[in-house]
Amino acid sequence: MTDTVQEINGGIYRLGYTDQEAGFSNNTYLIREQKGSVLIDPGLTIRFSGT
Repeated sequence: MTDTVQEINGGIYRLGYTDQEAGFSNNTYLIREQKGSVLIDPGLTIRFSGT
């Protein structure tokens, strides 16, 4: 299990969580600006059989 905070660009951060054993990865992003911040969680990838 790994938790990381990685600055991608000025004020944009990837707040990552990876569990290699479970094959799970969560990629949440934080955008910080002078007037406030936004937290973005792109959610789960949905796969449909036959597509």
